[in-house]
Amino acid sequence: MLPVPSRVPWLPVLAALALVPAVVLELAAPAAAAGRDLAPGPVWAHVLLTVATAVLADALRRTDRRRGARLLALVAATGVVAATTRAGVHAWVVDLPSSLTPGLSALLWAAKATTLVPFLAVAYLLVLFPDGRPVTGRWGRLGVAALVASSVSFLCQVLGPTTVAVQPVAGDPAGGVLRGDHVLTTPALDALVGPIAPPVAVVTVASFVLLLLPQAVVRYARAGLAEREAHAWVLWAVAVTALVAIADAVLHGGVVSPSLTLVWSVLILLAMATALTPQSRVSGSTLLSRTLVYGGVGVVVLVLDLAVLSVLTEVLQDRLGGLGERDVVLVVLLLSALLYNPLRSAISDRVHRLVLGERDDPYDVVAGLAASLEGAEGAQQLDAVARVVAQAFGIGYVAVQVDRGEGETGTGSWGHRPVEVRRLPITYRDEQVGHLVLPLRGVRARLSPRDQRLLGDLVRQAAVAARTGRLAEELQVNRQRLVVAREEERRRIRHDLHEDLGPTLGGLVHQVEAARLLVREHPEEAKETIARTSRHLRDVVADVRRVVHDLRPPALDDRGLVGALRQQAELASGDTVEVSVEGERIDDLPAAVEVAAFRIVSEALVGVLGAGARRCVVRLHRAERELVVELDADVAPEVGPMHARALELGGRAEATVPAGSGVRVRLPVREAS
Repeated sequence: MLPVPSRVPWLPVLAALALVPAVVLELAAPAAAAGRDLAPGPVWAHVLLTVATAVLADALRRTDRRRGARLLALVAATGVVAATTRAGVHAWVVDLPSSLTPGLSALLWAAKATTLVPFLAVAYLLVLFPDGRPVTGRWGRLGVAALVASSVSFLCQVLGPTTVAVQPVAGDPAGGVLRGDHVLTTPALDALVGPIAPPVAVVTVASFVLLLLPQAVVRYARAGLAEREAHAWVLWAVAVTALVAIADAVLHGGVVSPSLTLVWSVLILLAMATALTPQSRVSGSTLLSRTLVYGGVGVVVLVLDLAVLSVLTEVLQDRLGGLGERDVVLVVLLLSALLYNPLRSAISDRVHRLVLGERDDPYDVVAGLAASLEGAEGAQQLDAVARVVAQAFGIGYVAVQVDRGEGETGTGSWGHRPVEVRRLPITYRDEQVGHLVLPLRGVRARLSPRDQRLLGDLVRQAAVAARTGRLAEELQVNRQRLVVAREEERRRIRHDLHEDLGPTLGGLVHQVEAARLLVREHPEEAKETIARTSRHLRDVVADVRRVVHDLRPPALDDRGLVGALRQQAELASGDTVEVSVEGERIDDLPAAVEVAAFRIVSEALVGVLGAGARRCVVRLHRAERELVVELDADVAPEVGPMHARALELGGRAEATVPAGSGVRVRLPVREAS
């Protein structure tokens, strides 16, 4: 036998195949069959409940919860029996019998008993899902007490004398059929179960609403961030159950339809199965927050609609007594459309803003942020961003932390920091530049993909504002440094000219004058003086060249960058050292780029040769917007000084692969020019 792939959901498939007879019998049953009164309720709902139970059992099996999977598989099997027996009663009992035969009584009992098993399983799941243990503390004890009440009620239903639901059966107004006893009933059981069954049923319903459904809320509130997404699905199903029950009770005068119980159970089971799915395309937290907001607003609006219609109907019936009921309804609808609908829309929008903030009006939010940034300066800009985000999303606390460069972090906040927070990264040009800190808990802190995009646009402006402020400060500092460096260079040149060359040239003038005076009477002494003056002039020329070389290497003008570097390589090469320069002649480079590249290579050659290098290759080529200089040596060049010089022009230096074998320097050309 071939093994079944683990990805195949064989439990739901088997359940669906086992339910085929129930579907066939239900389709074959006459619409007016008496069996539909003896075993009331839609078979389709039981089919869905069984399949949902099998889906959850398969999800438990996939997550290695074998014991829970086996138990739920048994529950699904009882669901198959419940649907099949109920459909069988619908198909076989066409006419109402005069009394219940033992076989029919047993069939009805089996239908009722197996129908109750999935509902009891849902009650246990609400307390034990997903780890098989109740929550700790008082709520856990209350949940166990509710399970005890549900179990006792289940036993009372199974062992009690009533074989079908307590409701009138067509054709049997006297209830003769309903008085038949099922196969398990004895006088002793009647005396024991009969008096306690009604109060136990009331306690069970109350405990389901007050104790079992809140178990999902408690688990969600106590869960950590990693587990909360799974619990959000179960809480979402519970929230939908509560909202639908309230709406149904409002529409039906305080009575909840019994058929909704099946729908709720199916929803809870499927939500639990989804919670066990490793990767879900829909966020449970987002779905939960949206359901609570829109469902709550919908219920409020529904109650308000019914109240307005009731008031208008009463007032108009009193004042327009001559009109018929149909005319009164038309007048009520007309007045509602003209007067109440605009007010209703405004109320709905107002409630939505109170609950979720202004996140659905992105233009207003972005415009408000822009206005706040224009009116704020420096560190106040981050406070303005935090305030706008908090107001836009209705969040009580927001903090913005942005890296402003050089180890400095700018921080802005709004509101009071809660105990638990979460940090979201802020990116700018694919680089993380900071964090956004939001509360961990709360409906408003749950962000849909659309909310996350809006939030990204807002904090991106914060990053741009912070970076712009930092760049403005750096620009001012660089301007000051540039002025200081220029004045320092002028002072150095003045010192070299005035303190060194000036006195030397003055002394040479005196020597020339002395030679002139000696030339007639002492020509030999004049020749010696002129020779000495000539040597001093050569020294002066060397000093002048040194000063000029410090400003800009003359070889750059004579040979170009590549030629000047080759000259440096020839001077550095020797018997044991080989230095070469590769690259074509590069013209039209900005002067600052030429000098920076020359200094970088010269200093790097001094460094690697001083460290004992025997081979060094320098490669140069010009890209569209940058000059690329590569140094490859058998001794690792020092990147720091090279990067510092490149950074002055907005460039960068980086180690090449393999690590330590070379350095690549990139100098921007267009920007520098």
